[in-house]
Amino acid sequence: MTNVALRRIAVAALALCTALPAFARGGDADAGPIAVQMYTLRNAGSLEDQLRIVQDAGVRAVETVGTQNVPADELKRLLEQYGIQPVSAHVALTELRDDIDGVVAFHRAIGNRVLVVPWLQEAERPADAEGWRALGRELGDLARRLQAMDMQLAYHNHDFELVDFDGKTGLELLFEAAGPALAVELDLAWVARAGRDPAQFLGRFPGRVFAVHAKDNAPDGQARDEQGFAALGQGVLDWDAILPAAADVGVQWYIIEHDLPRDAAAVVAAGADFLRERVAADNQLTAQEREAGWQLLFDGRDLSQWRNFKQDGVSDQWVVEDGAIKLAGAGGGDLVTRARYGDFDLRLDWKISEGGNSGIFILADETGEHIYSHAPEIQILDNERHPDNKLDTHLSGSLYDLIASPAASHRPAGEWNRVRIVHDRGQLTIWQNGVQTASVRIHGPEWQRLVAASKFAGWPGFAANDSGHIGLQDHGDVVWFKNLKIKELNR
Repeated sequence: MTNVALRRIAVAALALCTALPAFARGGDADAGPIAVQMYTLRNAGSLEDQLRIVQDAGVRAVETVGTQNVPADELKRLLEQYGIQPVSAHVALTELRDDIDGVVAFHRAIGNRVLVVPWLQEAERPADAEGWRALGRELGDLARRLQAMDMQLAYHNHDFELVDFDGKTGLELLFEAAGPALAVELDLAWVARAGRDPAQFLGRFPGRVFAVHAKDNAPDGQARDEQGFAALGQGVLDWDAILPAAADVGVQWYIIEHDLPRDAAAVVAAGADFLRERVAADNQLTAQEREAGWQLLFDGRDLSQWRNFKQDGVSDQWVVEDGAIKLAGAGGGDLVTRARYGDFDLRLDWKISEGGNSGIFILADETGEHIYSHAPEIQILDNERHPDNKLDTHLSGSLYDLIASPAASHRPAGEWNRVRIVHDRGQLTIWQNGVQTASVRIHGPEWQRLVAASKFAGWPGFAANDSGHIGLQDHGDVVWFKNLKIKELNR
């Protein structure tokens, strides 16, 4: 029976009774952002056997191979039985061309909203730069159609997309032509096989890398019966460089894959163990981070490290919901950390509601009337809908009213954004979703020029502090924060 037929048999009954769950990183807070590509397990017994292997490895998410050749109701039942979340699915381009509505209905029914084009048949592969651009335009059109259906489209690479055309690979041409609606699923082992540095190559797609395929290459000449692949961490890829680069560009999922494993269960278990040691679950630190001096500002459970501006407690409008700090509505007041920080490396994730506005303050004190009286702000905004979008320096990731963030750093309302803010002996540098949005020395000549041209000109005490509180803004709109962590520098 074809995938199309299976979908049509199963989806109709499910469509009326199954709501699409909100897409969030991690189905189990302790399992982390780790998933398994089910192709790895295709020879490991029945579908139920395969899901049991995933569960036994402590992984709570999978990327399916299409429909897994079962009806939607059966796949949904098995996923729920084993406590596993579908985070994406590999779907052939021909299926999207021929039956996009059926594909969407099936994946809505099982609770998945990310579809990934995994492979191009040899006859489909462009031979020149314009061919890659044309394919990108087609994928961009499909991605925008899927966005309107509350679905996301991504593209997964092998090595043939990494052929160079006058300084750019076919993959880069494809994504440039597609536009921001098309997300990236980067297969790191294939990037390396194409002679590219995976850590550096991640930086070519800032803000767009939904997931990486976390797999390894064996040393040359080894593991020939496994197509030259190795269990994660047991091959030649430099994970000490790759994983920080992946975090910096905002990777949401690390998907374990091996194309032809001798022992699929062992490969999944080894990969999960390797990633758990190096990739933190939400609102947690890895052992390496703890040793390096990182501290959590929020543990996913309480607001004990925060209080309202000029208050001892926290308003009941600031709540903890699903492992995130949430401003539920106007009147919560600005939050500040109980501690003050001078030189620091601060990282956090934020998500804004439709039409929303908020911000992150640094070096804040409580001597002015408002938190923004003296504290620089990193802007949070729904760039598409909020009326403040008319000024570039008011878009998300900007050093508010001073330095505009590039468009490449922006993700739409309802999606998580990752921010890094470093203050080091007066040098302030900001990244959003892996894109550097600002770098300036506070009180240097450029700073003085920027302030003089801004709303802060003539504000006494603005940015005068060498240390201060971290602040989260109540601008009257619903906003969420998680994974807030800080490392103090120069101590």
